[in-house]
Amino acid sequence: MEAQRIQELKGLVEFCKLNPHVLHTPSLAFFKNFLQSFGARIPAFGGSSNDGEDHEDKKPFASRKRNAPMEDALNDDIVESDAELDNSDIVEPDNDPPQKVGAVEVTEDNQEAAQLSKAKAMAALAEGEVILIHSGSDLDEKLDAASKASCLSVLYFTATWCGPCLYVGPVFTSLAAKYPKVVFLKVDIDEARQVAFKWGISSIPTFFFIRNGEEVDQLVTVDKNALEQKIAQHA
Repeated sequence: MEAQRIQELKGLVEFCKLNPHVLHTPSLAFFKNFLQSFGARIPAFGGSSNDGEDHEDKKPFASRKRNAPMEDALNDDIVESDAELDNSDIVEPDNDPPQKVGAVEVTEDNQEAAQLSKAKAMAALAEGEVILIHSGSDLDEKLDAASKASCLSVLYFTATWCGPCLYVGPVFTSLAAKYPKVVFLKVDIDEARQVAFKWGISSIPTFFFIRNGEEVDQLVTVDKNALEQKIAQHA
C-alpha cells in the first residue's frame, strides 16, 4: 500500500476515534462492519453503546461559547424559560409609511447607497470558488463582506495531514461551484492556528454556517449529502 494511502487510512481511523458517530454514516457502513468483524464495540448513534453504558448526547449548537474549546462548551447547562407571552395588548398599525430609521431619513439616495455597498461586497467575494483564509483579519473581512451581501458563509476547517479532509475537500469545492451565492471559506488549522483556537476546533473536518455575522449551525462530517443539506437549509 502506498505511503499516502496508509496516511489517509490512519487519518480516517483517528477521525473515527474522535467522532465514532460518523461510523453510522451509510457511506462508511463497510468500514463499520470491518471493525465489528474484529470485535470492535461502536457506540450506538444518539445515546447508548454496545457496552451497555449510556453516553450523554452533545448539547445543541446554541449552547456553544465562542473562544471556548468544544468539550468545555458542551458542559454548559441549558435552562428552559417558563415565561409566558402576553398577547392582551395589541397595537393596531397606522397607515403612514415609515420615513426614518433612527435619525436617518429613508430616501432613494440611501437605497442606492445600500445597493452600491452590497455590490461592492459581492465584488470582494469569489462566486463559485473556495476562498482561502490565512489570518483572523482575513476571515473578518470576508465574513463582513458576506454579511453586507446577505450571503450565507460556510467556514471549513481542515489540515493537509487529515485523511477525512482529503476525501471531503473536493466535495467542498464542487459545492462552491454548485451554490455560487454562498460564500465558501477554507482554513488550514496549521497555517491559521489563532483562527482555529478562536473557533474552538477540536476535530476536523468541521464546518460552521454563518449568516449576518452570526453562527446558525455547525457540522462535523465527511458525508457529502449531510453537508449539502445544511447548505440548502440555510442558503
